[in-house]
Amino acid sequence: MRTNWFSKKFRQAFTLVEILTVIAIIVLIMTITFPALDKARQVAMDTKQRSEMHNLEIALELYRADFDDYPESSVLDSLGAGSIVCGAQCLAEAVVGRDLKGFDPLTTWYAAQEEVNGETEIYANVDKGSTDEEIEDSLNRRRGPYYKIEDSGAYLIEQIYGNYESATSSYTYSGAIYSASEDHAYQAPVISDVYHQKKIIMESGRSMWCGSPVLYFKANTVLAMSNQATMLDANDPGASVYNIYDNLDLIEMGSIEGETIMNHFDSGYVDEMGKDGIEVFYETIRNEDVSTYKKPYNADSFILISAGDDAIYGTRDDITNFRR
Repeated sequence: MRTNWFSKKFRQAFTLVEILTVIAIIVLIMTITFPALDKARQVAMDTKQRSEMHNLEIALELYRADFDDYPESSVLDSLGAGSIVCGAQCLAEAVVGRDLKGFDPLTTWYAAQEEVNGETEIYANVDKGSTDEEIEDSLNRRRGPYYKIEDSGAYLIEQIYGNYESATSSYTYSGAIYSASEDHAYQAPVISDVYHQKKIIMESGRSMWCGSPVLYFKANTVLAMSNQATMLDANDPGASVYNIYDNLDLIEMGSIEGETIMNHFDSGYVDEMGKDGIEVFYETIRNEDVSTYKKPYNADSFILISAGDDAIYGTRDDITNFRR
């Protein structure tokens, strides 16, 4: 039988039904694969952040070995001007120094007040008008850095938060968190986590991606040993082993992805059970293995909290140095 060449040629092409079938299969594969890839990415980032938390733990232990205690995390307002320094900033200063060149033991912990008795320059630098001798003396005093910044980063509050200029705390302090002087000679950075959710512009004009600040709270070990009943008290944080006020002003600036996105530790947040953000914080840090009284995790040392992939403190994806 004679085969028609045109008929044979036509049969070699795909029909419309076949093309639509292939497209449907591709869409189905993408639907199955993409969520799995996104989950794998998040697991990888969580693992990386846990590693960074471990490195920060080591850094704080090295600091403790040098100074017989962990760095303070209490909010400071030593100039009475309203601006404060929070626990996250104390963490950065302790493990890398305010200029990332190591910790100066003569620190006042308040970045805008960096002279001892009006004489000794702390974190001396050229921008502050320090002499070569003052800079050399400052560098010779340094300890560390105890922590190596790689996947995380050290940034100023004003670089991370778009609402920095207008941010004020409605709960404790009337002023914003101190970030840096106009010429950045006096600065107080924070250490960010590895989740690069926000693009920021550095002073040099270079753009970078940063994550949320890592929160640091030092335990009040005196309270931890004296009264089990008040180890955790959302109604009286100052009488608790951990005081949420140490970082509350930072928390109440909102998520780095948008000031309208409220952190779940914010005093104005209310969850589905009617608990406010401060109660959520104390429930989060409560040691679930102790049922007889409210004992926090790490009652004799410190806690670290990363906001995780969603950039919101107080949610399930937070990465901490407790509750592994």
